[in-house]
Formats: sequence, C-alpha cells, structure tokens
Amino acid sequence: TLLFHFVPISIALKLVPLPDDIIRPFVQLTTVGVMCCSTSLSTCAMEWNLLNGDVTIDKTTTLSIGGKTVSLQNPELVGYGGGGAVFSFQKSSSLLKVSWEGSSKDVERECDILQKMEEENIQAVEHCLGKYHYNSKRSMILIDPYVRDAVASVMEVSPSMQSRSVEQISRTLVQMLAANIVTIDVQPLISKDTGDVIFIDMTEAKILLKPLSSIDKVTMSSFISEMVNLIPEKYEEVATREMLNELERLKMNGNGLSIEAMDILQSQ
Repeated sequence: TLLFHFVPISIALKLVPLPDDIIRPFVQLTTVGVMCCSTSLSTCAMEWNLLNGDVTIDKTTTLSIGGKTVSLQNPELVGYGGGGAVFSFQKSSSLLKVSWEGSSKDVERECDILQKMEEENIQAVEHCLGKYHYNSKRSMILIDPYVRDAVASVMEVSPSMQSRSVEQISRTLVQMLAANIVTIDVQPLISKDTGDVIFIDMTEAKILLKPLSSIDKVTMSSFISEMVNLIPEKYEEVATREMLNELERLKMNGNGLSIEAMDILQSQ
C-alpha cells in the first residue's frame, strides 16, 4: 500500500539529506542527488537512495503513450510505500510509479485494474496511461491525474464543496460494486478548492468473481465500510440520495448490482 508523505526536494548538484523522521513501513528515504553525464543539464538524472532499491530518473524522461511521445521533466518524489515510489513532474498532471524488484507484478496488475475501471466508466479514480520497464526486474506505470492541493478528509475541503465530494465518493462506491471491483486501504485525494475526488493506489484492488466466496463477501463488506466511513455524518442523506440515483442509473443501463452486492451494501 502506498503511504503518501509529501516531501519538497531541492534539485541541486550534490546529495541532499532528508529529514530524519521520514520513515515508513517497508521503505526509508535516505538521500537524493543529481548525476550529470555531461555539461548539459538535459542529460542529468535524479537519483533517490531508498531502502527497497535506488531509483534513477532522467531529468527529461520520454515515454510513449498511445503512439504519441510525451516528455516529462524534473522529477520529484511525492510518495513511497510497499509497492514502489511515485514521482511527479514539472508542468505535468501525470505521475510515474516505479516498482521495487519484489512488487513489479503488483504494479503492473494495478495498471490493468485501473484500465479495467476506466473501461467500466468508474469515475473519480486515477487512470493508468501505460506500463513500462524500469529495468529487467522492475516496472513503471504512468498514472493521471496528480492532485497537488489534495487532502484526505471531506471536512478539510471548502465547506461549499463538501457535498460535491460526498456525491463523488457515493457514485464511485456504487460503480465499483457494479463492476465487482473492490480494494482495501482506500485512499482518496480530495481537492481542497473544487472538492473533486480521486482514489489512488489500487495495488490491493481486485475483480471479484461471481458467485462471491465467503472471503470475497468479507472483502466487499470491508471495502464498503471504508468508503462509507469517508462520509461525514452530516452528509449521510446526501450520500444515500446519490447512491440511490446511481443505482437507478446503472439499472436502467443494464449494469445493476448483483443481489449479493446489494445485500452487503444494504447491511452497512
């Protein structure tokens, strides 16, 4: 699971030690530096020394997306965890997630799940734009969008936008259940200004098969509980109304919830 800790990192031609308290399970951040292969800064690479593996990214990174070439510049570490490290880029809404050697398949599967969710028109979830090789043992995925002013709680959002956040959370919950996709350790990023919600880090997400096993039912119940717990008590009526509206919309389109999923949702 990706545990986000936002760290400002200065781009300098030396190693820069980071604060001593930046410690998380699985990963400890140590140093970051710049390696220049020539006098031209365009050929420089940034290097992060992490407990689970070093990460080196060119200051100008070129990737292919749908046949088009995209140039990403000036990487900056924004989050790290058991699955890998995540980097933002200057003047870009995209993020690059680099796996560890032991999490390469998990990160690739996360991209597959995100692309499946996009096919199912599930809203308020980050998109995976592509999978790439970091080296022979590690993978990278490009995800979008990056919410720079994000908070994790609805109550931290501008009061006029809080109901908007609740509506989006409620719709996404119903849409994921309709697609039989669940996850654990739900992580929302909510824009403080607009109230827009983006759910990130789908490393633990999975598509449940019908009929649901006993374990699958427990997993779905836990997922619903996590999503419902994101909604402040004062907005329960807003959430209920939005869920009912989304259930009706999906039913009219022939994509309603299974009887099992509906029973678990109603029991919460």
